[in-house]
Amino acid sequence: MPLLLYGLIVAGWTVEAVAIGAWHLLPLIAWTVPVFVLYIRRMIGRRRGA
Repeated sequence: MPLLLYGLIVAGWTVEAVAIGAWHLLPLIAWTVPVFVLYIRRMIGRRRGA
Protein backbone atom coordinates (compact mmCIF):
# COMPACT_ATOMS: atom_id res chain seq x y z
CA MET A 1 0.00 0.00 0.00
CA PRO A 2 2.71 2.60 0.80
CA LEU A 3 4.35 1.73 -2.53
CA LEU A 4 1.13 2.52 -4.40
CA LEU A 5 0.75 5.79 -2.48
CA TYR A 6 4.36 6.71 -3.30
CA GLY A 7 3.70 5.94 -6.98
CA LEU A 8 0.65 8.21 -6.98
CA ILE A 9 2.62 11.04 -5.34
CA VAL A 10 5.45 10.73 -7.87
CA ALA A 11 2.93 10.63 -10.74
CA GLY A 12 1.24 13.74 -9.37
CA TRP A 13 4.56 15.57 -9.10
CA THR A 14 5.46 14.56 -12.64
CA VAL A 15 2.15 15.81 -14.08
CA GLU A 16 2.45 19.07 -12.15
CA ALA A 17 6.05 19.58 -13.28
CA VAL A 18 5.11 18.93 -16.91
CA ALA A 19 2.12 21.29 -16.66
CA ILE A 20 4.25 24.08 -15.13
CA GLY A 21 6.97 23.52 -17.72
CA ALA A 22 4.47 23.65 -20.58
CA TRP A 23 2.90 26.81 -19.13
CA HIS A 24 6.30 28.53 -19.02
CA LEU A 25 7.09 27.33 -22.55
CA LEU A 26 3.79 28.59 -24.00
CA PRO A 27 5.13 32.08 -24.87
CA LEU A 28 8.20 30.52 -26.51
CA ILE A 29 6.04 28.10 -28.51
CA ALA A 30 3.60 30.87 -29.46
CA TRP A 31 6.51 32.97 -30.78
CA THR A 32 8.31 30.11 -32.54
CA VAL A 33 5.40 28.51 -34.45
CA PRO A 34 4.56 31.51 -36.72
CA VAL A 35 8.26 32.02 -37.51
CA PHE A 36 8.60 28.32 -38.35
CA VAL A 37 5.51 28.46 -40.59
CA LEU A 38 6.81 31.52 -42.42
CA TYR A 39 10.19 29.81 -42.91
CA ILE A 40 8.50 26.71 -44.38
CA ARG A 41 6.39 28.86 -46.71
CA ARG A 42 9.51 30.68 -47.87
CA MET A 43 11.33 27.40 -48.53
CA ILE A 44 8.31 26.08 -50.50
CA GLY A 45 8.26 29.32 -52.50
CA ARG A 46 11.95 28.96 -53.35
CA ARG A 47 11.45 25.35 -54.43
CA ARG A 48 8.71 26.46 -56.82
CA GLY A 49 11.21 28.88 -58.33
CA ALA A 50 9.47 32.01 -57.09
